[in-house]
Amino acid sequence: INAEYWGISNFLINYLILSLMGNKGCSNCKEEVPLLSIGCSHKFCENCWEKFLVDYIPNKRKSPLITCPYQVDKCEQRVPQNFIEERIKDKNLLSYYHSVLKTIPVIDNPTSISDFNYHYLNGKLVNKDTGESFHWINQKHYDALGDCIVRDIQNMMKDEYGLIEKFVPLDADESEPVSNIFLSSDAMTCETLLLIIQGSGAVRPGQWARALCINDSLETGTILPYLKKAQENNFGVIVFNPNQNWEESPRAPVLRSSFLEPPEPSFSHVKPKSKGTVQIPIRGSESNVQHCLYVWENLVSKAKAKKIAIVAHSAGGYCTYKILTKKEDEVLSRVYGIAFTDSVHFSADSKVMSKYLKKRSVNWSASDKPLDTPIKMQFGWCPFVSAGHTLHEHTSASAIESVFKFLLDRLSEPLEEKEKEKNQIETEIGQEKGNQMEIEAEK
Repeated sequence: INAEYWGISNFLINYLILSLMGNKGCSNCKEEVPLLSIGCSHKFCENCWEKFLVDYIPNKRKSPLITCPYQVDKCEQRVPQNFIEERIKDKNLLSYYHSVLKTIPVIDNPTSISDFNYHYLNGKLVNKDTGESFHWINQKHYDALGDCIVRDIQNMMKDEYGLIEKFVPLDADESEPVSNIFLSSDAMTCETLLLIIQGSGAVRPGQWARALCINDSLETGTILPYLKKAQENNFGVIVFNPNQNWEESPRAPVLRSSFLEPPEPSFSHVKPKSKGTVQIPIRGSESNVQHCLYVWENLVSKAKAKKIAIVAHSAGGYCTYKILTKKEDEVLSRVYGIAFTDSVHFSADSKVMSKYLKKRSVNWSASDKPLDTPIKMQFGWCPFVSAGHTLHEHTSASAIESVFKFLLDRLSEPLEEKEKEKNQIETEIGQEKGNQMEIEAEK
């Protein structure tokens, strides 16, 4: 039989042939020896079961909720826990298996990473019993753990860095959905103000990338190092929350039973709406751009800071660009430097604003080149340099020293120089608009 022609595997062909011949051999090695079954039609010998479990269990990307190893027809029969335990001969492997199972909370609605038997040790998420790093269970387990990690990070922002949690809209009543942002105690009175805007997806205030907070470290996955740098330089801080645009009602419970469901692949960074619930938009934060404009209009515009710097990661760059175009006069007057980290947005609408960005911004992009190496791009709306890392989510952490060096350099300029620059740019903007009107009139 030509397996390639029919688009089927040789493994499946051999299995079908042996079945038709009445062969009762192992579904994997085909040996005709005593076989073990877990309740489905697929049977494996003792040796194949042991080899499978020894290879499978240590793999942190494989769930301990193990299903039948026969994957030709993707059998989802669950392998009983006692069956697994009886097959594991290595005591260390058995101990590891039990430690991973303990990361499944025994309660509904877990509220802390301790409920998952994890804690942070030297900035890394590890199993409290073994010190091992995170082991995948399923997407719902991952999301629930991620939500608890957000609470821990935001508590650190308040307890260790003195940030104050505020809720927007600022005039919301008790029944209205809100989202949280964070401000330093001097955010509205400081001389220099730093705005931090993260990218899109499941990340919340305090995070650059949820996956890094779970699989790497707080040093790379959070804004905490940026807060430390801001304090060292006497910057006030406002941390935005562009991704929380709605509230689920009624709030769906996080059931322990959902952590025991067969693992499924996830193709989205945003959790889907739960069944039987509705998504209520948060006023003023219906989208990431609307949120950023709301925070600017209601807090940044009213802050006393004469000098503002912005750090914007990924889609946060798009939000920053929208602030620039909607609040052009304020940006020209007060924003001294913009540090983009692998930003996602396009070139400026006008040549004048493109000129402003070329002087006042830099985009540290994912690259295999050394940190700060210039990168040629086909669109030159601002200088592009290497972030010193090839992965998008690592760029903010990798480029931090260069980011603050750049911002401090721009912020050191005298107010008079910035005012002179603003007047010159406004003159050029007026000339550009005048030229455009003449061209349209001629048409």
